[in-house]
Amino acid sequence: MKKFLCIFLCLLFIFPLTSCGENKEELKEIADNYFTYLKENDYENMCLLAGEDKDANLLQDLHEIEEMFDVDTYGQAFIDEAKSYTKMIAENFIDSYEITKVERNKDNKARYLVRVTAQMRDYDSDTALKIYNFDDIVKQSLEFNETELTKVYEEQGEKAFLHAVYEKAGEQYFGLLRSSMKAVKPQKTELTIALEKSDDTWKVVEIY
Repeated sequence: MKKFLCIFLCLLFIFPLTSCGENKEELKEIADNYFTYLKENDYENMCLLAGEDKDANLLQDLHEIEEMFDVDTYGQAFIDEAKSYTKMIAENFIDSYEITKVERNKDNKARYLVRVTAQMRDYDSDTALKIYNFDDIVKQSLEFNETELTKVYEEQGEKAFLHAVYEKAGEQYFGLLRSSMKAVKPQKTELTIALEKSDDTWKVVEIY
């Protein structure tokens, strides 16, 4: 009886440790997937992983930028430039990362914290990206390409003319933003990914 009790007590200690270990591996995998989706600009899968909470989805701002522009107003060429730019931001946001620790949140036992050390670019800092006035670039494009654009207006109408204007202005505008973005150097940053279970599935609820 004592022998059975000893074995039983041992199992009680072993199983929680095993479960905790499995949870940590699962949480590491979720963090890996999160960064993979970020780099691939995969907004849909990131929403599945993190929900649509802005604090948990680092792609939401980029997605909102893309949604600001519609094909009918700006033309497909401009939309393609915008999407190419946001894709470049996502791909270059984080150079590399290392998961350093997975732990339960002391103040919120339902939450786990994945600690990450990353080499990443801070595009939000005041000095990171130069700001260019898009209206000024449109005016410059109109002046520089006046003859060509006038011909488009006369032969194809107002919508085609506007699309041509936005296409040329977009090439210059997003080109300048890309050059500015490339000048931003990656820096060592400590990140924390907070996860909680929802319907038996781990969700990223916050990044800080």
